[in-house]
Amino acid sequence: MDDLDPLQREAVLAVDDAATKFLIVTGGPGTGKTRVLRDVVERLQTRHKLDVVALAPTGEAANVMQSALGALVRTTTVAMFLSDAALVRRARKRRSAIVIDEASMVSLVMLDAVMDAMAVGPCHNDDESDVERELGNDEDATLASRFILVGDCDQLEPVCAPPVLPALLRASDLIPGMRVIKLTRVFRQGEGTASITRALAALRQPRDIRLQDLVPASGDDDGAFFIVVDDRFATRDAAVEFVQKAYDALEIDALGGRVGEDANASASAKEEIPTLAMRVLCFSVETRRTLNLAVQERRMGFGGDAFLNRARYPDIKIGDLVRCVRNLHEDAIKDDGGGKRKRRGPKRRIVTNGAIGVVRVGGGEPRVVYNVVDDRGQRATWTDRMKGDGSFASVFELGAYASTVHSAQGNEADVVIGLLDSAAFVRAARRLMYTLVSRAKKQVVVGCTRAALDIVLRAPPVCRATELLVCDAAAATSL
Repeated sequence: MDDLDPLQREAVLAVDDAATKFLIVTGGPGTGKTRVLRDVVERLQTRHKLDVVALAPTGEAANVMQSALGALVRTTTVAMFLSDAALVRRARKRRSAIVIDEASMVSLVMLDAVMDAMAVGPCHNDDESDVERELGNDEDATLASRFILVGDCDQLEPVCAPPVLPALLRASDLIPGMRVIKLTRVFRQGEGTASITRALAALRQPRDIRLQDLVPASGDDDGAFFIVVDDRFATRDAAVEFVQKAYDALEIDALGGRVGEDANASASAKEEIPTLAMRVLCFSVETRRTLNLAVQERRMGFGGDAFLNRARYPDIKIGDLVRCVRNLHEDAIKDDGGGKRKRRGPKRRIVTNGAIGVVRVGGGEPRVVYNVVDDRGQRATWTDRMKGDGSFASVFELGAYASTVHSAQGNEADVVIGLLDSAAFVRAARRLMYTLVSRAKKQVVVGCTRAALDIVLRAPPVCRATELLVCDAAAATSL
């Protein structure tokens, strides 16, 4: 821990305090929360001999968490944990610590379900009644000895549900056994990115801000943060043109190579898929699909490569990047020899929702090669070969170039091209903009209409409902 700053070290050592049952590690983007997360998990395992349950609210956040933790522990989503009786039973029968990353997207209902599952009640999941029946009221269940939340309360909230992290932070003094540590030193953005840091500081303010607060003065412009305001971006064609021009003007391709390189050149002979160096981020799913096609046109062109299967995959070509949109698991149900199928341990996740793959051909056989994390926590590849009917085991779409801000939370890239494309997220506009900008390490270019920018500059509304619920629960019982 010698290379940790004082606040990071304090967060790691906080798990040694027996009185701290609920630890929250918060801080802005790039403050080293992921590094602290890894050291905390390692300390819980080695020093305290605890079985760590590592959870994230989304599949992509679970992927990022797994990459950070490596072979220390297998990560999964909160929903998958609650719906798998074997996972819940194992956690309940051991001295376990629950660690949840990207906690800003955790709702009060989600946290309550995890706490119930780790205490004395059955797993609360209406879609998995068989899990509830199998768990029942387990007399051997033990209380989780630690709950640890890691996240930035200024980032995105859960969709259609009240957030719990801001309320816990405000009510932390009322909850026995709770400790909050806020990290402040920024490590992600280095020299030459002062304008990004300035913009993030302005977006964290709970009040109205001005455009001058976001963009640097002419003498302080370091070329790292740009906002292009044009009401034509409300139309599809203008939005596509903006993204394509920004893509052409920037120095690196989505895969880190030069713009105009062959689409297959960035992948090695071993079919490894590199980390995306550029991300195109937007607010809505429909705009994401449109922008994926726009970037594909710039990278792939319209000629040369044959379509994978024109009927099933009309927009995807050989050599293109795709994104898995559904978790794929290895069959964990085995035949016991008597004709009955019995669960043999937890389901093993092969490819997660959000995993990036590349479409290739080998020996005349189309296949999709995904980036995955193996059982040792190491990065590896997994090949999904085309079936006889022209389909694949995984469900994917053209989606590796552009993504929504929600799915990008927890990831980072050297360059981010952002588009404020929808006025539907009025309440979350400031958080969406904050999360979008915070994904970049070197450069951000944002296009928006005047109306969308006005919403971002306006003070965000504050929801107090969750805080009242948390305070009421804290007054009735301790964690």
